[in-house]
Amino acid sequence: MRKLTKLILMSTVIVGLGALAYSPAAYADDYGASEKGEKKKHKRGHAIDTNGDGTVSKAEFLDAQEKRFDKMDADGNGNVTKEEMKAAHKAFKSKRENMREKREEMKDKRQERKNYNSDSE
Repeated sequence: MRKLTKLILMSTVIVGLGALAYSPAAYADDYGASEKGEKKKHKRGHAIDTNGDGTVSKAEFLDAQEKRFDKMDADGNGNVTKEEMKAAHKAFKSKRENMREKREEMKDKRQERKNYNSDSE
């Protein structure tokens, strides 16, 4: 019984942490600006806002969390084991690291273009 309680608690914590990562407040703010001064929206915010009304409803939020849970549930039995949680966490960390590397590459390319353009003037 203790193992089941621990598993349920761990699942709740993982889903709760995921909820923080996908919280509507994180996507409600605009970030960055285009050259024209227009605000940009975070891309994942649009993915969660499935009806495109500019807000994230409780149903949209819960649907996103359910999809995340389903990705973690590798064997599709409706339960997430400790191993599945570890594998999902490892995959998430790997994806996050790849995204970080891509951002750094893009940042370097922008800096190179900026330097090239300032040298050619």
